[in-house]
Amino acid sequence: MAPLSRALSGIILPHNYYGDHLDARKETIDEDLEKKNFSKAGEVLGEIWSQMVIDNYPVTAKFISDDEILEPVLETNWAWHKEHVRESQYFLQIVKCDDRNCCSDFKSNINIILKDHFLSPPLLLKRQKDGRLTLADPTTDTKGTFFLSLFQRLSIQISCDDPNFCELPYDYHCLSVRESLIDRTCSFCDTYFATMKNAVNHRKIIHPKCPGRIIDKKIKAQVITQRENEALCIINEDDHRDAEWCDIEQFIAMDVTVNNQEPVKVQDLPVIKNIKEWLICDWTED
Repeated sequence: MAPLSRALSGIILPHNYYGDHLDARKETIDEDLEKKNFSKAGEVLGEIWSQMVIDNYPVTAKFISDDEILEPVLETNWAWHKEHVRESQYFLQIVKCDDRNCCSDFKSNINIILKDHFLSPPLLLKRQKDGRLTLADPTTDTKGTFFLSLFQRLSIQISCDDPNFCELPYDYHCLSVRESLIDRTCSFCDTYFATMKNAVNHRKIIHPKCPGRIIDKKIKAQVITQRENEALCIINEDDHRDAEWCDIEQFIAMDVTVNNQEPVKVQDLPVIKNIKEWLICDWTED
């Protein structure tokens, strides 16, 4: 996304190209006109990005309206996903496999360095008094901890003492998702996913007959807002909460208890037209 975002630097997209769909309170009074204005913004983005070339490949971008989406753009092949993809909160790895009937030859010797083709997780380590390197607890070990470089990490075998995992998930030391790691990890093959939804789909397709904590576990969720066939849910798990976009039909598969409430409306959020005016303080000194 970095080069795409850079191309939009300084670009201002008017919200009322075909006419103003907001009233004096900045609330939507014409939803059809709002969608038309939104589509114009999408078309402008497509024109800008289609003029780009990234890594010698031309970019093709096109705005697709809801009316044009008759079926999912891409159905996930979970068997292919298991061999070629590793997910994490802020990182996605897609690699070639060793089957030449599936993937073309490697263009580099990276497979010599990365035996399983995927980058190992960044682990927070701590040096013990006897010189041993052990996994640090980011919640309690605040001093004397460090991350290794890639080649240092590959040269040192760090054992996993956490009883919840045979292999440490990539986000093991990412504090923002620490409480969700177990529910995002397949208990059969220890594959880690960036969302609980993907973990459930993987288990259903790849290990349908294997018992596991994800499918059998009761999940409670609260719908915040919806779009088409998806809903943004706040998932309450014991002592932590997480937010994920879930397919509506997944509620049954995920055994989700949905608490319907009035969705949050976009027009209820503040509309900022001029950042300088918005930042002006309303308070004055006596």
